[in-house]
Amino acid sequence: MKCNKIMILDLKSHVDKDRFGGKCSNLSIISQNNIKVPYGICISRHLWEILTSNEEHEARDLPTDIVNCIKVKIKNIISKMVIIRSSGLIEDDYQYSFAGIFESVIVPNKWDEIRNGIIKVLNSSFSKRAKAYSKQFDLSFPITMAIIIQEAIEADFSGVIFTIDPSGKEYLLIEVIPGIGSPLVSGEVTPDRYYLSRLNLEVVNQHTSIKEFGLWIEGKQLVKKEIIRQELPFNTIQKVARLSL
Repeated sequence: MKCNKIMILDLKSHVDKDRFGGKCSNLSIISQNNIKVPYGICISRHLWEILTSNEEHEARDLPTDIVNCIKVKIKNIISKMVIIRSSGLIEDDYQYSFAGIFESVIVPNKWDEIRNGIIKVLNSSFSKRAKAYSKQFDLSFPITMAIIIQEAIEADFSGVIFTIDPSGKEYLLIEVIPGIGSPLVSGEVTPDRYYLSRLNLEVVNQHTSIKEFGLWIEGKQLVKKEIIRQELPFNTIQKVARLSL
């Protein structure tokens, strides 16, 4: 679908990295390989280019024609909450992950909330964190960005998988917290960590932590709860690890 040079595709389509960024492209590949991915749409880099071409280099609002195009596509997102995610052109790249650098926001599936979330995510490309990360790796700044709007899953557990543990190539590392994953990627909560052998996926080491809180999706809101202790069963950890390889 084209709208003022902007392209909007769902994740089951062929989504190229040059227009839709690393995260959109990778999720599209996963989805096309019949691995379950929450339904979502990708909005091409052209939205960022149009909205941030002003003197302040800041997205402020969405033009009416673009609003109408996005509204048509998000009708297929039926979850009560949605997550709006960055997809920088070199984000989730084999050289540069940009993990935790750009914003992701979870909002009720209502247009005003989604619009505000889109603007917040687009403007995170100009953040101090993004500038510092770009400087660290001698990258041009700002990083051109596409975005993803996806169904938000009412997760019991969330986590991050490192298919090669940064501290030892013979291991696979899984970090897990109860509830949704935003407190983990933002660094607010220390996760449980499981180190698995890449040869047989046996758990060879683990570090569990006391999480001060967790976030859960309940209806059309995020609910913060105290956690006593919740751990993901080993057989589930191994199933997740097997999927990642």
